[in-house]
Amino acid sequence: EMLFLFAFSVGQHSATALVHLTFLVALAAAIVAYGKRFDQPAAGWLAALVVFTAPVVGRDASVAYNDVALACVIFLVFFALEIWDRDRSMAWLAVAGLLAGFCYAIKYTGGIAILFAAAFVFWRSRSWKAVAIVVGVAFLSVAPWALKNWLWLDNPVSPFFNRLFPNPYVHVSTEE
Repeated sequence: EMLFLFAFSVGQHSATALVHLTFLVALAAAIVAYGKRFDQPAAGWLAALVVFTAPVVGRDASVAYNDVALACVIFLVFFALEIWDRDRSMAWLAVAGLLAGFCYAIKYTGGIAILFAAAFVFWRSRSWKAVAIVVGVAFLSVAPWALKNWLWLDNPVSPFFNRLFPNPYVHVSTEE
């Protein structure tokens, strides 16, 4: 809901849909940039065209939801990790971690990007320090949501794991 807060306050539903559509444009631009960065510009343009013209993507991007926004940011996590893998600059680990944490903030299932980033970094570097940078920076985006859920809902990962964190707000049967 926070992804569209400011747009809704200005232009209501049409403005929120425009924000989400902007994520589709950003996703296509990121795919083109990826192709150019790794010396495959034609492949980047073709992949961006396929994504941009896919009917389901266009339909989803034209409403104020968060799937295309999540796809865009997950791709940016992948892109940042690929750049880090070539350059080995610790700054790119921080960028990837921040983007992975933002995936969680967009949609809880986007938290898989944090696991992916950590596994990718460990696989390519065998460095726990590098993994700690990614996960630590990702935690900066995760912490506010987990803390809010813990304080208000008695479950840091609400609406999941209600058996582990029993609370009066979400019943286990809802999760099942």
